[in-house]
Amino acid sequence: MATCMVLRCDNESAATRVVHGGDPDRLPIEFRVCREHDALIAAGLPFRYNDEDHAVYVGKDIDAAGLRMLVDYLGWQDDAGMPSDMHRHVFRDDAGDEFSFILPDWLAGTLRRRWAEQGIGDDDVQGA
Repeated sequence: MATCMVLRCDNESAATRVVHGGDPDRLPIEFRVCREHDALIAAGLPFRYNDEDHAVYVGKDIDAAGLRMLVDYLGWQDDAGMPSDMHRHVFRDDAGDEFSFILPDWLAGTLRRRWAEQGIGDDDVQGA
């Protein structure tokens, strides 16, 4: 019998999970999980499927592998000493932590439009 695809779990798989991404051009991802991990994922445990090693990462393994995802655009700030077309843009990841990056306005605008099309983020924030 196949084993659970969660990293470092050797339990026998009991269920197959199917994850549909937001991009209709991508195929859904299927992976096998044990009863324990199936129940945790159903209860909302964050997880990521890693294409490189065909494993499912949960909990702290998501952080260790750098697999967190930015999911919300919070806005921008002017920073003294930066060119006028560069601003500090603030994002939130799927764990609720905030991150900021120095981005040119054209790139931040592209991200905001793309996310608005997918229903992610707030298109009415300052600087939008």
